[in-house]
Amino acid sequence: MKPPVLSIAGSDPSGGAGLQLDLKVFQALGCHGMAIETLLTVQTHKGLRAVHPVPDAFLQEALPPLLADLPPRALKTGALGTPERAHLLRPLLPSGTPMVVDPVLGASRGKGLGVKGLAEAIRDRWLPGAALVTPNLAEAQALTGTEVRSPLEMEEAARKLVELGAEAALVKGGHLEGEEVVDVLWDGKTMHRFVGTRLPGEPPHGTGCALSAAIVCWLARGLPLHEAVGRAREFLRRAWPSRGSFLAFG
Repeated sequence: MKPPVLSIAGSDPSGGAGLQLDLKVFQALGCHGMAIETLLTVQTHKGLRAVHPVPDAFLQEALPPLLADLPPRALKTGALGTPERAHLLRPLLPSGTPMVVDPVLGASRGKGLGVKGLAEAIRDRWLPGAALVTPNLAEAQALTGTEVRSPLEMEEAARKLVELGAEAALVKGGHLEGEEVVDVLWDGKTMHRFVGTRLPGEPPHGTGCALSAAIVCWLARGLPLHEAVGRAREFLRRAWPSRGSFLAFG
């Protein structure tokens, strides 16, 4: 059987991010994708227009039987929406399952996906026990309370995120200026820098979702974290120009 993996995130009806994109990546990398949606959105590839949280009662009813029926080998979280939602969901998740936390606090285009207090809830409730947290610069700054504007500051933020409870932190530098993109990974022992060329075209939508989903797939297959991150970045680099047909890549 294909390795089962789970995404707990918001829905993007355009298919450009969120659960829909996660499921595309899971399938492209040979995993059995499962999904629990936290938010419904009014969204196109041009931007996010409205957000409607899924009722808490639905999440409490839907998640436990899914986990019992087909326990995931790895899982990821995306947009949670509210601090109350973050506190509600965390105790429902299994311990010992590698979890990648993509701390979505806003959308790349359009309205926000989070509210006041969400960063603190993710920091306090989701970082402890996470196999990996994958913030962009703004999210790393919100979680650590420090400025994150350079690769050196990214490294310091990654160290602080591990001090806050995550087993490892991947701080993404896609919003840095320049043609090169630098991501830094701190696993508590070694600092890794991943350097690549910027993806062509306008600032891409959904890359954070796709990257974390790909990392989950490689973790579910038993790869060490550093190799899982490297393979996920390579997958994204090759697949993104043809993201409408992720199945051509693996």
